[in-house]
Amino acid sequence: DRIEGSYAVAAVIGGREAVYAARNDSPLVVGASDSTQYLASDVPAFLEFTDRVAYLEDGDVVRVTPSGFTVTDERGERVHRATETVDWDPQDTGKGGYDHYMLKEINEQPTALGRS
Repeated sequence: DRIEGSYAVAAVIGGREAVYAARNDSPLVVGASDSTQYLASDVPAFLEFTDRVAYLEDGDVVRVTPSGFTVTDERGERVHRATETVDWDPQDTGKGGYDHYMLKEINEQPTALGRS
């Protein structure tokens, strides 16, 4: 059977030193470092640990181990997802002194528009 709908899901299989994850219509990214890999819905979740990220696509299934990751598509064929270095400051991903992220985003709109 197949999973339908929107999802980003991860699972650990007993006895294996790997985490398996899949996505469809929901974000899922891999953070990569030399000794550890991370799974999250967005880069800020692991930005304090690594600035290298691979963006997964719909239908991708990823196998993550401490030393790396491999990606297969919905047909089970191995595919390459490039690892990019993001130029984000971890300080920018916090609440920045605001009580809520929404307040931070509202107050950052003029700066964000100026950069675009």
